Amino acid sequence: MKLLLDTHALMWWTGEPGRLSPRVRELLDDDRTELVWSVVGTWELALKISRGKLKLPLPLPQFLDASVHHAGIQSLSIEARHALAQLELPGHHWDPFDRMLIAQAQVEGLGIVSMDRAFARYAVETIW
Repeated sequence: MKLLLDTHALMWWTGEPGRLSPRVRELLDDDRTELVWSVVGTWELALKISRGKLKLPLPLPQFLDASVHHAGIQSLSIEARHALAQLELPGHHWDPFDRMLIAQAQVEGLGIVSMDRAFARYAVETIW
């Protein structure tokens, strides 16, 4: 199984794993699960930090190095085909970060690890 991590899923997995559902914890701890982190999450974290809405225990580059790169999580860049796929998404949810994650999951054939109930309204497997 190949799963795209929503921002809160990565944050909780690395800092507060008890906030994850038992199913999600099991999948994230399973070596057979391939995990993917989108640059969208990095952008979202950077924006929250710059606005003073988020404090991390490490500077963002070091946090990502410790939580994403050392864990062997694959990185997913934003491509034009991801941005264009948003044109086909219905207007259930207008958060631009979430819409990009949904589009990326659809284009790349990934499930999304997220507790956001709005994701389930799209043609994408949402796991929580």
